[in-house]
Amino acid sequence: MRVLSVYIEIKGCQVYVGEICGNTPEDARFSYAESYMENPETVPVSLSLPFSDGAFSPVQTKNFFEGLLPEGFTRRCVAEWMHVNENDYLSILSGLGCECLGALRITEGENPQVLPDYKKLSFAEVRNLAKEGASESAQQLCLLTASYLGIDTPDSFVVDTGNAEDGDVLLATKRYDRMNDSSKERFIHHLPVPLRLHQEDFAQALGYEHLQLSDWKYR
Repeated sequence: MRVLSVYIEIKGCQVYVGEICGNTPEDARFSYAESYMENPETVPVSLSLPFSDGAFSPVQTKNFFEGLLPEGFTRRCVAEWMHVNENDYLSILSGLGCECLGALRITEGENPQVLPDYKKLSFAEVRNLAKEGASESAQQLCLLTASYLGIDTPDSFVVDTGNAEDGDVLLATKRYDRMNDSSKERFIHHLPVPLRLHQEDFAQALGYEHLQLSDWKYR
Protein backbone atom coordinates (compact mmCIF):
# COMPACT_ATOMS: atom_id res chain seq x y z
CA MET A 1 0.00 0.00 0.00
CA ARG A 2 1.26 3.47 -0.85
CA VAL A 3 1.53 5.95 2.01
CA LEU A 4 1.97 9.66 1.26
CA SER A 5 2.69 11.87 4.25
CA VAL A 6 1.16 15.36 4.25
CA TYR A 7 2.83 18.35 5.93
CA ILE A 8 1.90 22.02 6.12
CA GLU A 9 4.16 25.01 6.78
CA ILE A 10 3.06 27.10 9.75
CA LYS A 11 5.16 30.15 10.63
CA GLY A 12 8.06 28.69 8.68
CA CYS A 13 7.93 25.27 10.38
CA GLN A 14 6.77 21.98 8.88
CA VAL A 15 3.85 20.41 10.77
CA TYR A 16 2.63 16.87 10.13
CA VAL A 17 -1.00 16.90 8.94
CA GLY A 18 -1.83 13.29 8.15
CA GLU A 19 -1.47 10.74 5.37
CA ILE A 20 -2.95 9.46 2.13
CA CYS A 21 -3.13 5.67 2.04
CA GLY A 22 -4.07 3.48 -0.92
CA ASN A 23 -2.79 1.49 -3.84
CA THR A 24 -4.39 3.56 -6.62
CA PRO A 25 -6.26 6.86 -7.04
CA GLU A 26 -9.46 4.83 -6.89
CA ASP A 27 -8.91 3.64 -3.31
CA ALA A 28 -6.59 6.28 -1.78
CA ARG A 29 -7.99 7.89 1.36
CA PHE A 30 -6.75 10.90 3.35
CA SER A 31 -6.95 11.02 7.14
CA TYR A 32 -5.83 13.62 9.67
CA ALA A 33 -3.28 12.84 12.35
CA GLU A 34 -4.68 13.14 15.87
CA SER A 35 -1.76 15.38 16.86
CA TYR A 36 -2.67 17.84 14.09
CA MET A 37 -6.33 18.05 15.05
CA GLU A 38 -5.42 18.62 18.71
CA ASN A 39 -3.01 21.46 17.89
CA PRO A 40 -4.75 24.78 18.72
CA GLU A 41 -2.84 26.54 15.94
CA THR A 42 -4.13 24.32 13.14
CA VAL A 43 -7.23 24.36 10.94
CA PRO A 44 -8.50 21.89 8.31
CA VAL A 45 -6.54 22.03 5.07
CA SER A 46 -9.78 22.48 3.12
CA LEU A 47 -13.42 23.38 3.64
CA SER A 48 -14.18 20.10 1.90
CA LEU A 49 -12.01 18.16 4.41
CA PRO A 50 -13.21 19.19 7.89
CA PHE A 51 -11.59 17.60 10.93
CA SER A 52 -12.69 13.98 11.24
CA ASP A 53 -11.53 10.92 13.13
CA GLY A 54 -12.18 8.75 10.08
CA ALA A 55 -10.63 8.64 6.62
CA PHE A 56 -12.18 10.59 3.75
CA SER A 57 -13.48 8.84 0.66
CA PRO A 58 -11.27 8.35 -2.41
CA VAL A 59 -13.37 10.94 -4.26
CA GLN A 60 -13.04 13.56 -1.49
CA THR A 61 -9.32 12.86 -1.26
CA LYS A 62 -8.73 13.11 -5.00
CA ASN A 63 -10.82 16.23 -5.48
CA PHE A 64 -8.71 18.22 -3.03
CA PHE A 65 -5.19 16.87 -3.53
CA GLU A 66 -5.42 16.74 -7.32
CA GLY A 67 -5.98 20.50 -7.14
CA LEU A 68 -2.40 20.90 -5.94
CA LEU A 69 -1.11 19.72 -9.31
CA PRO A 70 -0.72 21.48 -12.67
CA GLU A 71 -3.44 21.02 -15.28
CA GLY A 72 -3.83 20.56 -19.00
CA PHE A 73 -0.74 20.65 -21.19
CA THR A 74 1.64 21.15 -18.26
CA ARG A 75 0.26 18.10 -16.47
CA ARG A 76 0.60 15.95 -19.58
CA CYS A 77 4.21 17.05 -19.95
CA VAL A 78 4.96 16.29 -16.30
CA ALA A 79 3.31 12.86 -16.53
CA GLU A 80 5.32 12.05 -19.65
CA TRP A 81 8.53 13.17 -17.97
CA MET A 82 7.73 10.97 -14.93
CA HIS A 83 6.62 8.04 -17.15
CA VAL A 84 3.24 7.77 -15.42
CA ASN A 85 -0.38 8.07 -16.54
CA GLU A 86 -1.60 11.68 -16.36
CA ASN A 87 -4.67 10.46 -14.44
CA ASP A 88 -2.47 8.90 -11.74
CA TYR A 89 -2.50 11.89 -9.42
CA LEU A 90 -0.86 9.90 -6.60
CA SER A 91 2.31 9.29 -8.60
CA ILE A 92 2.48 12.88 -9.83
CA LEU A 93 1.83 14.16 -6.31
CA SER A 94 4.62 11.93 -5.01
CA GLY A 95 7.05 13.40 -7.54
CA LEU A 96 6.03 17.07 -7.21
CA GLY A 97 4.81 17.07 -3.61
CA CYS A 98 7.78 18.87 -2.10
CA GLU A 99 6.90 22.02 -4.07
CA CYS A 100 3.11 21.99 -4.23
CA LEU A 101 0.94 25.02 -4.64
CA GLY A 102 0.32 26.64 -1.29
CA ALA A 103 1.82 25.53 2.01
CA LEU A 104 1.37 21.77 1.76
CA ARG A 105 4.26 19.36 1.19
CA ILE A 106 3.80 15.70 0.27
CA THR A 107 6.37 12.92 0.66
CA GLU A 108 6.07 9.19 0.04
CA GLY A 109 7.38 6.30 2.11
CA GLU A 110 11.09 6.22 2.70
CA ASN A 111 11.94 8.61 -0.12
CA PRO A 112 14.67 11.00 1.05
CA GLN A 113 13.49 14.47 1.94
CA VAL A 114 14.13 16.98 -0.82
CA LEU A 115 15.57 20.08 0.76
CA PRO A 116 14.58 23.46 -0.71
CA ASP A 117 17.10 25.05 -3.00
CA TYR A 118 17.20 28.38 -4.82
CA LYS A 119 19.41 29.90 -7.45
CA LYS A 120 19.34 32.85 -9.80
CA LEU A 121 18.65 31.88 -13.40
CA SER A 122 21.14 32.90 -16.04
CA PHE A 123 19.98 34.59 -19.25
CA ALA A 124 20.64 31.36 -21.14
CA GLU A 125 18.46 29.37 -18.72
CA VAL A 126 15.60 31.86 -19.08
CA ARG A 127 15.92 31.66 -22.85
CA ASN A 128 15.76 27.86 -22.72
CA LEU A 129 12.54 28.11 -20.71
CA ALA A 130 11.09 30.42 -23.36
CA LYS A 131 11.98 27.95 -26.11
CA GLU A 132 10.02 25.17 -24.40
CA GLY A 133 6.84 26.64 -25.79
CA ALA A 134 4.55 29.60 -25.37
CA SER A 135 0.82 29.70 -24.65
CA GLU A 136 -1.53 31.24 -27.14
CA SER A 137 -1.41 35.02 -26.95
CA ALA A 138 -5.10 35.21 -26.02
CA GLN A 139 -4.43 33.26 -22.81
CA GLN A 140 -1.63 35.71 -21.87
CA LEU A 141 -4.08 38.62 -22.13
CA CYS A 142 -6.43 37.22 -19.47
CA LEU A 143 -4.52 38.68 -16.51
CA LEU A 144 -4.21 42.08 -18.16
CA THR A 145 -7.92 42.16 -18.99
CA ALA A 146 -8.84 41.13 -15.45
CA SER A 147 -6.66 43.87 -13.95
CA TYR A 148 -8.34 46.49 -16.18
CA LEU A 149 -11.68 45.29 -14.80
CA GLY A 150 -10.52 45.93 -11.26
CA ILE A 151 -9.86 42.29 -10.35
CA ASP A 152 -6.83 41.60 -8.17
CA THR A 153 -4.27 39.65 -10.19
CA PRO A 154 -0.74 38.40 -9.50
CA ASP A 155 2.12 40.50 -10.83
CA SER A 156 3.02 39.26 -14.31
CA PHE A 157 5.45 40.45 -16.94
CA VAL A 158 6.84 39.35 -20.29
CA VAL A 159 10.52 38.45 -20.65
CA ASP A 160 11.88 38.85 -24.19
CA THR A 161 15.09 36.87 -24.59
CA GLY A 162 15.57 37.65 -28.28
CA ASN A 163 13.57 39.27 -31.05
CA ALA A 164 10.05 38.78 -29.68
CA GLU A 165 9.61 35.55 -31.64
CA ASP A 166 7.50 32.77 -30.12
CA GLY A 167 10.58 30.96 -28.86
CA ASP A 168 12.02 34.13 -27.34
CA VAL A 169 9.11 35.22 -25.15
CA LEU A 170 8.38 34.01 -21.64
CA LEU A 171 5.45 35.03 -19.45
CA ALA A 172 6.58 35.26 -15.82
CA THR A 173 4.18 35.47 -12.89
CA LYS A 174 5.00 36.22 -9.28
CA ARG A 175 3.89 33.33 -7.06
CA TYR A 176 0.78 34.22 -5.11
CA ASP A 177 1.38 31.45 -2.56
CA ARG A 178 4.75 32.68 -1.29
CA MET A 179 5.56 35.68 0.90
CA ASN A 180 8.75 37.24 2.17
CA ASP A 181 8.75 38.06 5.88
CA SER A 182 11.82 39.89 7.15
CA SER A 183 11.04 38.86 10.74
CA LYS A 184 11.35 35.17 9.84
CA GLU A 185 13.86 35.37 7.02
CA ARG A 186 15.87 32.30 6.13
CA PHE A 187 18.53 32.16 3.44
CA ILE A 188 19.75 29.55 0.98
CA HIS A 189 22.78 30.49 -1.13
CA HIS A 190 22.31 34.07 0.15
CA LEU A 191 18.78 34.17 -1.32
CA PRO A 192 15.79 34.72 1.02
CA VAL A 193 13.47 31.73 1.47
CA PRO A 194 9.82 32.83 1.26
CA LEU A 195 7.11 31.58 3.61
CA ARG A 196 4.54 29.24 2.11
CA LEU A 197 0.94 30.49 2.14
CA HIS A 198 -1.84 27.92 2.32
CA GLN A 199 -4.51 28.28 -0.35
CA GLU A 200 -7.35 26.43 -2.04
CA ASP A 201 -9.47 27.30 -5.03
CA PHE A 202 -13.25 27.13 -5.19
CA ALA A 203 -13.17 23.70 -6.82
CA GLN A 204 -11.19 22.30 -3.89
CA ALA A 205 -13.34 24.06 -1.30
CA LEU A 206 -16.54 22.74 -2.91
CA GLY A 207 -15.12 19.27 -3.49
CA TYR A 208 -15.38 19.36 -7.29
CA GLU A 209 -13.25 17.19 -9.54
CA HIS A 210 -10.53 19.27 -11.18
CA LEU A 211 -10.01 17.37 -14.41
CA GLN A 212 -13.67 17.78 -15.29
CA LEU A 213 -13.45 21.52 -14.67
CA SER A 214 -10.03 22.31 -16.10
CA ASP A 215 -11.30 23.10 -19.59
CA TRP A 216 -13.87 25.70 -18.49
CA LYS A 217 -13.53 26.69 -14.83
CA TYR A 218 -11.39 29.74 -15.64
CA ARG A 219 -13.58 30.97 -18.50
